[in-house]
Amino acid sequence: MISSENLKSIDELDVIDMVMQNTCEIAVLSPTATYQFMLRFVYYCRSYSFLVARLAAVIGSSSLFRDPFAPFSHHAERSMDVAASVLKAGIEEFRDPKIRVSHRTMSYGLLDRLAEYAGLSEMETQRIAQSQNWFHVILQKVEEGYSANPQNLSSMVKAMGFHVGAETVGARESAIIHRVIFSQQKDKELGQFLRQHKLTFDGGQISPNYWVAVHGTEYSIGVEADHAEDAVKALNQVVQYTQATESQVIAWADEGFSHFNQTQLVFFQSLYTELQSKLQLRNTLTVMK
Repeated sequence: MISSENLKSIDELDVIDMVMQNTCEIAVLSPTATYQFMLRFVYYCRSYSFLVARLAAVIGSSSLFRDPFAPFSHHAERSMDVAASVLKAGIEEFRDPKIRVSHRTMSYGLLDRLAEYAGLSEMETQRIAQSQNWFHVILQKVEEGYSANPQNLSSMVKAMGFHVGAETVGARESAIIHRVIFSQQKDKELGQFLRQHKLTFDGGQISPNYWVAVHGTEYSIGVEADHAEDAVKALNQVVQYTQATESQVIAWADEGFSHFNQTQLVFFQSLYTELQSKLQLRNTLTVMK
């Protein structure tokens, strides 16, 4: 039975945690930096939200997953069962069961409030939103990580490994962001502002940072933990429904997990550098005045 502990890439997570925390800590140094951090993060997550569903569709269209114990061989295809274990992570992205809107819409609501808190104009938010070259490269890496060929088993398993990494690190990522950006600021101006400016949707009223909290906090296990379990379940289904050995599936999946880790690390390192340069420029201009 495959578990996440079988994947060597899981040993790299402490380093990623440290980089994520350092980036969050620089993001709270000014309201504009907080907005800029969260804007990049929202758009980074945006790619994952629909690429999970695309990967599930690729797996579901494959003819490679077959139950060897089916009574009739031409009734043995089990591709949709494997796809379901991947797709589960994307269901809430399209419609949160509590609030009844997509997670993306909720994330944009958070950005609205952070822009208002920072006193940013429409023109200023557009200027900040202009992506730097490094960000386009990162999004391409995410696209590559989730890409797979329905008739190529190794490509699908590598993409599943990327997905395992995204869901495993996602729970830790959300907890760090929630703790540094929101929990540690709850008694400061940002926390007070967010409590006074809730978001209202068809499903009710929520705190603007609900989108982060629902994925996991330092106090609670969010949806990402369940999604990680389902992602690993998909790997075990590969062993069950193909002739690939467990060791081969682990090797392929670990390659995808490693690809995710590198993507995540570069994203947060690059964002740290971007925020640091903007803060240094602001401080220089302040001194010149």
